[in-house]
Amino acid sequence: MAACPSIIPGSKSRWAPPAACASRRNRCSTTSLPRRRWCSTLTTASREPGRYGDPSRLAMTPGVDLYTVQRAGGWKTAIMVQRYAHLSPDHMRAAVEKLAELWQVLLDAARWHGGGPAGYTALSGLRLAQGAPWFGYDFSEKQIPHEAGLQDSHISYTKGCYTGQEIVERVRSRGQVNRQRVRLGFSGDVVPEPEAPLTFGGKEMGYVTRAARTWDPPRILGMAYVRKEATVPDTVLQWAGGTATVMK
Repeated sequence: MAACPSIIPGSKSRWAPPAACASRRNRCSTTSLPRRRWCSTLTTASREPGRYGDPSRLAMTPGVDLYTVQRAGGWKTAIMVQRYAHLSPDHMRAAVEKLAELWQVLLDAARWHGGGPAGYTALSGLRLAQGAPWFGYDFSEKQIPHEAGLQDSHISYTKGCYTGQEIVERVRSRGQVNRQRVRLGFSGDVVPEPEAPLTFGGKEMGYVTRAARTWDPPRILGMAYVRKEATVPDTVLQWAGGTATVMK
């Protein structure tokens, strides 16, 4: 009796009768699209579908990248790979092992241009000096774009229907929000903590989102949400560690 290569759960033999092989081949034409594409991939690579299992097993192989698993299994997105392919705990090991090499490449390039390593504090100070808000820090799903100052850069008023369009159009037509994000320059030498309250004339006006020290020139900058009456440039607010001046 002729035989074909196979791996049968619970069996020590690598061989199976033709009926078993036919059963495995039939599965390629009768099951899901990812399975059919996987079988097609194996056929192209001159491999038997029955011997190599399914794309989930490929995903459990350390060092195999998600893109390869996605193409081999026929998944539309990498998110679907993560959901259905049962990734191995060691899946990212090969990439992690290359981090030291990547760091050295980036470090050499930075030093070649007169730079060097920069941590979170320096990066946050740089982007605050540039007036660049960070999602999750200076705005989130809790704010509408007009409050976060994103109405001119992140909104289309000519696009078709989208989630939140009614609120966006209402604010545009009425032209006001109760609070707005502003840039602040702080006095003193203490960096305010996130959510530090801001007051004006003894009344609470808002709170700090993030603040950091910058070095060119040396100063402490931050962002905050304040009531609309306190958004005028050069308005001086108070906080526990000193004053905060609204910047243009």
